[in-house]
Amino acid sequence: MRRDERELLTLAALGEIRGADVEKLEALLARSAEARAEFEELGRLRSLVQAEAPRFAPGFEDRVIARIRPVARESAILPPVPRFADSLAFAFRRVAAAGVAIAFTLAALNVLRASGSLAGNPLEAALAWPAVTFESAYELEAGSLTEWVSAP
Repeated sequence: MRRDERELLTLAALGEIRGADVEKLEALLARSAEARAEFEELGRLRSLVQAEAPRFAPGFEDRVIARIRPVARESAILPPVPRFADSLAFAFRRVAAAGVAIAFTLAALNVLRASGSLAGNPLEAALAWPAVTFESAYELEAGSLTEWVSAP
């Protein structure tokens, strides 16, 4: 039996098929004895599981929680569970503080390593940009010119 046929039988046993799938199921059950046997077995399993499932009266969960909550507060057996969003915010604060500290440290190192003095732009020194001079501009222009001329 193919996988799609098994899935169809499973959905039918759970009572979750509609429309065209009902026709496919009927055709499958009409032509295959193996499918009929498996469908009957799935039906027996479903009824067995439903019969064994515990049944609780409405409001059972609320009554249990109402009884547990005061005891848990007094004895501190169950510590408060932090919400996921709160734990993310806590972790972000620690990581963000470390990131800001690293950024300031790198900026200070770049300023200290700058060539000679801070007579130029402090931002350029913090980012470790080289000073722009006529000579460096000329070298850049000459280099790009020779690349352009020597291109095939």
